[in-house]
Amino acid sequence: MEEIRSQIRTSLLSARLTLTEKWNTENQLGTIIEVNEQFGRGLKLTFDSLYAPHAGKRTGKLKADWSLQTARITAEVGLTSAPVINAAGVFSREGWLFGAAASFDTATNKLASTSLAFGHQTSSYTLHSFVVNSTDFGASLFHKVAHNVEIGTILGWKVGGSGADFGVATKYSPSRDLVLRAKLNNSSQIALAATHSLSPDLKMTLSTQFNLTSNDHHKFGMGLEYEPSQ
Repeated sequence: MEEIRSQIRTSLLSARLTLTEKWNTENQLGTIIEVNEQFGRGLKLTFDSLYAPHAGKRTGKLKADWSLQTARITAEVGLTSAPVINAAGVFSREGWLFGAAASFDTATNKLASTSLAFGHQTSSYTLHSFVVNSTDFGASLFHKVAHNVEIGTILGWKVGGSGADFGVATKYSPSRDLVLRAKLNNSSQIALAATHSLSPDLKMTLSTQFNLTSNDHHKFGMGLEYEPSQ
């Protein structure tokens, strides 16, 4: 049976506060209280709760979202006896980006997960790298060589793994009606695809994938895409 929901939303503009009451056919009552920029510019605080009267169960969480022109920081904590605290932040400056996220388990008094990311973006290329839990490492690079040529590569490595994973891909558009794509990974798998615009509304794609180290698992495909113009 599809769940049916109803919602009542009230905004108090003078106090920058929004109160939302929700109910669904599972007999769950929800309350969301949002406070916008009452305690600081760009700061939004949210209290989100759910109550199931038939089960006598209450759940809730507090969230904070601080958004500025060059940064955004978020945090969330569940209203339980041993909550998990989640926090994340992203900072940017002149095309450079840095992000971090962490989860802290108060039950074990330990960090449950951590991640870091770093990137740089210009009009012709995008660089991205990340570290997850100090065990997974990765990086990717996209470069627009010319107006009709694009190249991308990705690299990943895991502590204790058998080796690094990598892939290289390229896209070439020799004309407005034809797009050629190719990619290669560390498993010696090669994939090729060509997309031709038969008309402004119809495109045809031919593709194949094969392994350089084996004669098995060859794949071929054909697709048609029709999108009528407005």
